[in-house]
Amino acid sequence: MPRPFSEFPPGSSRRAVIDVGSNSVKLLVGEVSTQGTVAAVWETARQTRLGAGLHPGGRLAFKAIQHTAECVADFAKEAQAQGAAQVGVVATSAVREAGNQAELLAAVREHAGLTVNVLTGDQEALWMYQGVASDPVLAGSPLLIADAGGGSTEVVLGEGHAVQFHASFGLGTVRMLERFAPADPPSLADWQGCRDHVRQVLGRELGPGLGPQLAAWGSRAWRMVGASGTATILARLVTRLDSYDRGCLEGTVLRREGLEALRQELWSLPLAQRRQLPGLPPERADVILMGVAIYAGLMEWCGAESLFISLRGLRYGALVRLGRSADAGLACA
Repeated sequence: MPRPFSEFPPGSSRRAVIDVGSNSVKLLVGEVSTQGTVAAVWETARQTRLGAGLHPGGRLAFKAIQHTAECVADFAKEAQAQGAAQVGVVATSAVREAGNQAELLAAVREHAGLTVNVLTGDQEALWMYQGVASDPVLAGSPLLIADAGGGSTEVVLGEGHAVQFHASFGLGTVRMLERFAPADPPSLADWQGCRDHVRQVLGRELGPGLGPQLAAWGSRAWRMVGASGTATILARLVTRLDSYDRGCLEGTVLRREGLEALRQELWSLPLAQRRQLPGLPPERADVILMGVAIYAGLMEWCGAESLFISLRGLRYGALVRLGRSADAGLACA
């Protein structure tokens, strides 16, 4: 079993991070240079729906806890097989909001012998930003990055090492699916209710802080980036790519009108037909309705004409930052 990050000083080149999210558990094994760049070696994911049925302060289901802990243990073994000397575990909105968080942490210790780093919303947003900005194609550019996960969405505005705005709020694909429970196939009223909710949340969460920042940037050429598993699935749907291929998906650009066409297609089909779409994993055919709604709403709200898909994000930032001070390397303006 690989040893936890806390037992190593930064510097060992091959590391792994296991990301425990509301919808799925993801593993990234990467080579980390002394300059902090990351090259992916191995990636995989498994859906556990840890956040299903959860409301803030609520309880994680026992079966979901056990499934997630077993998944973490399996991924730790896989990380070792891929040559990782260090492994870290991070958890996001479902775990940080759960009233029985301690049960999940204990189950992971029991099954995998690892400590879970439960990230605050601010940490999740900033680590995600650092991971995306590590891409040489994006480094130094003005970026508006959005990560729509199962339990929350993170939005960060920054340039280089300076972050002007960051927020994490409870707009997530699993959370919204349970709230709206659209018919099969979804109705126009289902879509309108979902769309209006997204608009309201974005206006409340982003309007006061992000609006003035974008206005101050004026006509500057900034780029909007989608950095979640949901964004990757949207890229796979547009390219009709049945398998995960980093080389084909990284840097895919979705035009606003193309995303809206995809949104209309997804919201017109019953679940059984969505499960047959090339590029859409069958287990994601339900939550993708909410994912495309969130990204369509974000592009509308900020006036972005295109969405650059980044396969980097929280896990890339975590590979670099775990084992350091939680605030090292970024400045908030």
